[in-house]
Amino acid sequence: MNTYEEVIEFLFSQLPMFQRVGPAAMKYDLSRIKALTDQLGNPEQAYPTIHVAGTNGKGTVSHMMAAILQAAGYKVGLHTSPHYLDFRERIKIDGYLINKEDVIEYVNQLQEFIEAYSPSFFELSVGLAFKYFQDKKVDIAVIETGLGGRLDSTNIIDPILSVITNIDFDHQEFLGDTLEAIAQEKAGIIKANKPVILGQIYEDLLPVFKSKADALQAPLFISDEHFLAIEKPSQSLDQSVYQIFKDGEQKYKSLVLDTAGPYQMHNLRTTLQAIDVIAPDLKINDEHIVEGLKEMQELTYYIGRWTWISRKPLILADSAHNKAGLSYIADWLAFRQRPLHIVLGVVEGKDPKDLFSLFPRMAKYYFTQPDVPRTMEAEKLKLACNEIGLVGESYVKVKDAVATAKTSMQQNDLMFIGGSSFMVAEVL
Repeated sequence: MNTYEEVIEFLFSQLPMFQRVGPAAMKYDLSRIKALTDQLGNPEQAYPTIHVAGTNGKGTVSHMMAAILQAAGYKVGLHTSPHYLDFRERIKIDGYLINKEDVIEYVNQLQEFIEAYSPSFFELSVGLAFKYFQDKKVDIAVIETGLGGRLDSTNIIDPILSVITNIDFDHQEFLGDTLEAIAQEKAGIIKANKPVILGQIYEDLLPVFKSKADALQAPLFISDEHFLAIEKPSQSLDQSVYQIFKDGEQKYKSLVLDTAGPYQMHNLRTTLQAIDVIAPDLKINDEHIVEGLKEMQELTYYIGRWTWISRKPLILADSAHNKAGLSYIADWLAFRQRPLHIVLGVVEGKDPKDLFSLFPRMAKYYFTQPDVPRTMEAEKLKLACNEIGLVGESYVKVKDAVATAKTSMQQNDLMFIGGSSFMVAEVL
């Protein structure tokens, strides 16, 4: 394979991606990733890592931490998923995507291994990230998990810090159908004698994490017990400003975060707690924190979350795709004092009536389907949402739904596009 396009076509055809085709793409054990990293010479052992898991927010927390580390002068590898427009978004160093030439070289080198072991798409992306970060001599890498924790392909690292952002329902077919079961899976990233950060965690799930941490003698820090973030009024659509308290005392009067969204205060508290734990060893100071958070999008190539597609008219897209994440969106929309146009699309395996139960009834809806194999047909989505009082028409193509919504908008209206990361990918 000589071109990047040929390599990506090979990856999509030979290694089905969970986000596109669903459970059929999953290979939920660590045998293949261990074989892959052995083949590559165990590159994940060549640099310190930070491991980030959780139901929601783990991608944003990973970007926040990477930005702060970059501001402190470190060369930072960052592995996240899914990608929106380009596979290379999953593997970045200091905000720059992995070179196309390196992707071509690595995949060509691994063709025999791929044919012999049939790793998943995610396993291969993890292995390539580990190798790329070693070859480019990063100082540290932030590694986001995929779906879970205990059997996630990333869970072969021995990080200096583990972070678990929150626990809620998602991917129950792999992680369990109770919050306790999901918590047990996420707790699988906790490592012996290494600190672990808990973000927004239900009180009755704390024993799961405390028991695991105690058994491994891992120091446990709960961000909600130490950090408080109060959002301050801001006229900016792209930034948010917070007053931060640590252990009851003001730490930052006006901390600027280079993104917005009603859920960001939770991600910010988790990040500040994580940085607070590692700051002494890595010589991170307040100036690095302020600079990193204020320039996060540029420093890390942060896209797809709380993205303003247009200012005139106002069009917002967000990749929240489970009930916990979408509930924040629903609450935010409910308080907008302007007519709403809401474009929704989801994948099969989701229950639209549950996902969108909190969405405002007083809005015009445009039901559509992202262009992926496991998409839910627009008409099926429409009928399900009609049952909970969300009324609108169905459109086979996302672009047609968005175009129709645009023609219906008045000057002061607001459009929201969401329900799946694939919806966002089609409008970026």
